[in-house]
Amino acid sequence: MRRRALPFALIVLGLLTSGCAWSNRANRPVWNAFEAHLVPEEDTAFYASLPLTVPAGLLSILADTFVVHPAQVADDAWEDAGRPWRKLDWQHEYHTELALIPFRMLGSPLIFLGSFLGRSLFDMRPSADAPSPEAVEEEARALLERMAARDDGDEVLAALQRLDWPAWSPALEVAWEHALTRGAAATRQSLLALARWKQLPPWRADPWRGLRDPSAVVRHDALVSLDASVRPPPELVEALRNDPEEAVRDQARRLWPAPE
Repeated sequence: MRRRALPFALIVLGLLTSGCAWSNRANRPVWNAFEAHLVPEEDTAFYASLPLTVPAGLLSILADTFVVHPAQVADDAWEDAGRPWRKLDWQHEYHTELALIPFRMLGSPLIFLGSFLGRSLFDMRPSADAPSPEAVEEEARALLERMAARDDGDEVLAALQRLDWPAWSPALEVAWEHALTRGAAATRQSLLALARWKQLPPWRADPWRGLRDPSAVVRHDALVSLDASVRPPPELVEALRNDPEEAVRDQARRLWPAPE
């Protein structure tokens, strides 16, 4: 009896944990076919056929839970596992990307396994339903326009931080420059910090932009965030060491003391 209890318990556990996936009708094609074609609608026939339909229904549930639905999500799990290999920036981050290859090789199978199990057990959105790059770009442009309009509230900044930034385009470049040009100091500070954190193309093209900002607050924030091992061009270092704002001047002199 005990030898039979373990397989039964595993089956029941699988059925319970797959309940979330089961709630979506698209995830149970075998059961849908069984329900549509083999379950009588008339009451007498329904009850009379229970000795046959109950085992067949259980088999349908097991087939959907352990075979059909997992097969449905395998391609989505494969898509998730391939995400670390997309958007490799060999042009600007060659050595970093090269160093990360072993970690990607180890991580991709784990991502596949985790995604496969999660999608098999829960009702997760298919990868095909993910927003297109064009839709993401449009969302980024709309958010940047709100920043340019000085609607730089926390919710807009949080949305920009969560955004899976698309490939940089001329239209996106225009929106970014527009937001930096028209935005208040707090807006520029947030956008420059975001570019540095996400390593967006504007930051890679000009990592010293925040150090040249007309606002002392932005310049000081860029200095505080700067890696001490990184040294801007000599003329910019000298300008910061003699900055009219005392906080900026002191921070620059701490980073780059005068040669003795």
